This record gives sequence, C-alpha cells and structure tokens, in this order.
Amino acid sequence: MSAIELDVDGPAAPPRANGEVVFEHPWQSRIFATTIALCDGGTITYDEFRRRLIAEIGKHPDQYWSSWQDALEQLLVEQQVCDPDLLDDRARGFSEHPGSNPTSHRRPVARDLAPRPRT
Repeated sequence: MSAIELDVDGPAAPPRANGEVVFEHPWQSRIFATTIALCDGGTITYDEFRRRLIAEIGKHPDQYWSSWQDALEQLLVEQQVCDPDLLDDRARGFSEHPGSNPTSHRRPVARDLAPRPRT
C-alpha cells in the first residue's frame, strides 16, 4: 500500500496553515480520516476519489470540505459500498440530534461507516 500524497496546490489541495491540513469543524476531520481509512483499506482509490473531489469543487469552489463529503458519498454509493438510504438516515439522525452543530455540513458521514461486503 503506497502512502496517499495530498495535493499541495490546485483545486484538490486541502486548506492548510503552516503546512498542516486545517479543519474548522470536527466533522471535517472525521470525513478526512474516514476517506483516508477507506483508501488505506483498499475500499476506494484515492485517484478515483480525487477526480470526483475536483469535479465537486468545480461546482462549489468556496465549499472545500462539503465538496469532499459529496465526492466521498457519491463514490461510496456508486461503488455500492454504502446504501444511499443509509446515508440519508444517518444525515437525518445527525441533524435531529440536539447536540448537532448547526454549522456542520448537511450530511455528516457516520464515524462508524463500515463497508458492506462485496458480492
């Protein structure tokens, strides 16, 4: 398994400060870690994710982490790793939770999202 090299510049480059990736909200670091874990585990490839991320950023250039999440969710659904209804149910559950952060993205991916076995 080769290490994932994040872009340093260009549309797919994550926001940074002093060379470190910057997260404004906890959900952003969770979606980042989830993506890296899925890549490291071989569930998805970073190159495929990156292509989708760049396309999403093209639609919403001022919403980097929301674009990241949308790209990941689309990839998981298209590769049949995750059911779209599960994502919707989890998003609804997070948005209805009394402790949810109103500044978080509309559809947080569950921390415990586990890939379904491929058949």
